[in-house]
Amino acid sequence: MDSISIPNFFLLLLLPVIAALFGTIIVLAHVMTRTGRYTLLAPFAFYFFAAALTLQSFVWPPMTPGGTTIVAIFYVASVFATSELFLRFFGKRNDYRLALPAALAVVVAMHYFSAIAPDVVAQIYVLNFSCGLSLIATALRIGPARHEKPLIGQAIYWGLMAMGAHFIPRCLLAVYFDAQLPPPADFRETIYWASTNFFGILTFVALTTMVLCCMASDVVDATRNDGLHDPLSGLLNRRGFEHHAQPAHQAPCGVIFCDLDHFKDINDTLGHGVGDNVLREVGQLIRRHLTAGAIAARVGGEEFIILRPRRAQDDNFRFAEALRREIEDCAFSGVPPDMTITASFGVVTGLEGESLDNLMRSADAMLYAAKSSGRNRSVTTYPHI
Repeated sequence: MDSISIPNFFLLLLLPVIAALFGTIIVLAHVMTRTGRYTLLAPFAFYFFAAALTLQSFVWPPMTPGGTTIVAIFYVASVFATSELFLRFFGKRNDYRLALPAALAVVVAMHYFSAIAPDVVAQIYVLNFSCGLSLIATALRIGPARHEKPLIGQAIYWGLMAMGAHFIPRCLLAVYFDAQLPPPADFRETIYWASTNFFGILTFVALTTMVLCCMASDVVDATRNDGLHDPLSGLLNRRGFEHHAQPAHQAPCGVIFCDLDHFKDINDTLGHGVGDNVLREVGQLIRRHLTAGAIAARVGGEEFIILRPRRAQDDNFRFAEALRREIEDCAFSGVPPDMTITASFGVVTGLEGESLDNLMRSADAMLYAAKSSGRNRSVTTYPHI
């Protein structure tokens, strides 16, 4: 390592320290909010970047071919982690069939322009253009998904666009102005390196803000989701069902009411703890049977409702019967082997234009008929048959 004056030492140390600090802030925020693990990609992005800067500033000035390759790996890993983080926030992922070969190509190019055909300007262009284009590509992949989260989605989209776009003109202008001046004794004294540090700080602030916004959005979504779900069964509650039912209502639409038979006797005989076990495990059975697009809710003490869009009547009836038999055959936690838990079902299927309210009244009537005719059965009728 070349000798560095004390002021320059602290200036060179500033950006890696800021990167590591912001990474640690996000780790602490993750611990406090318990948001998705994908947010931990942000600290990795910061730490990789800090490692690259530290190596470039203190270990390998002037850079050796091997040092350039290692630094390039850290920079590429940092951008890759950033890209993956925001894609996962929007429910997407990198296409590794393209991303990994592209990352490898950048590292190979950096090694080529350091070891085989040494060219510092080419290294600058390869690294900056690849980082910028990667962030822009990430923003374009997010594209339509940003409208699902209008405010934060737009902020992340344009933030990534701006971060990606700034790499290209910044390095072009810095290299141009550096060419107009006498070459400095140390690469760390170039306009390019100064601009890297200045815009690096701005990028870290923007990136940290975006990640914290993702965390805040996750916390809000989790709170809203908790308010729409029944914590015991794991299904939607009545409010959640009302929230999701209309969008899911597509003819032909099956509505199935399920009510556990003599559930009060279970609580009175075996205790509410066992009753809770039964409700929890029935919720698990229902979730296991749900098909794509279907929703289910616990809407009363022991009453459940299932909505199955675009399903024919015979399919809805078979669904109810399969679930009824599985409940009857299930060995519920805390229930004696000689005691059988059963359920009654009311099944209807709506035609085009039939309101969800009317379907639910009909399904409730079918459930009442199942209860009245002996329980532990599924009842339906035509035209809802």
